[in-house]
Amino acid sequence: MPASLTVLRLVVALGLTTGVGLAYWQPRGPLLGYWLLLSIALGVAVSTASALAGLARRAKWLLSINAIIVAFALATTQLAARRAISSTHLEYRGVHLVGVDSFTVGAGDGDADVRLQSVSSATPWSLRIARQGSAWTVEPRAGIEQLRVGPVGKSRGARRFTVAQSTILTNGTDWVAIVDPSGAVVDTLRLAGDGVKSTTSNSFSLRPTNGAIAARYRRQLRAGVALSSLVGHRSSPSPYERFVRV
Repeated sequence: MPASLTVLRLVVALGLTTGVGLAYWQPRGPLLGYWLLLSIALGVAVSTASALAGLARRAKWLLSINAIIVAFALATTQLAARRAISSTHLEYRGVHLVGVDSFTVGAGDGDADVRLQSVSSATPWSLRIARQGSAWTVEPRAGIEQLRVGPVGKSRGARRFTVAQSTILTNGTDWVAIVDPSGAVVDTLRLAGDGVKSTTSNSFSLRPTNGAIAARYRRQLRAGVALSSLVGHRSSPSPYERFVRV
């Protein structure tokens, strides 16, 4: 095999490896742009390679390389999405606070009282811990989709926990308000039959309409699922549906 083709194979392998590395360590980076530039650069290299004689052979190389790049682009997009939205389990010890009734903990937030180390791929986040009588409350401030609070146990799977800024609806007269960051009420939710209904006439079913997805639907509800993932009727979809979980 000519030396130029060997070099081209090595460049392809290096480009694919670099793309996988970007998806894993920099999931919020311009991943699709990288794959597009790599495809263009390799296309130019194949078109000008003197070791490839004839249009048929060049076309075969171009199709093969682009098919591989498309496959890697699709796979790494899924990897980057999972890395960007994966849950964070935090255990932190060693801070001693005396004589305070409230403080904030965060990473990447310059206003936090206790600043933890952050990573480049993580969104800045912070939470507030405050004393109310003899108990302490924990509330998310920014960058946190769901905050679970529970005692430290020997087995993570056996732990019981509570979810910050949550409530339990037991009958049709119970309701909960959805507030924006300023504290203004943007909507309310209440139980209605086999689901949840909002003041804006949106409904979210707790039972699937298709029996083929019943098992998956139940698993999602047990783990906690966003309202936007539930079937139902939307007269006017609201942005909060992506963040409120049941």
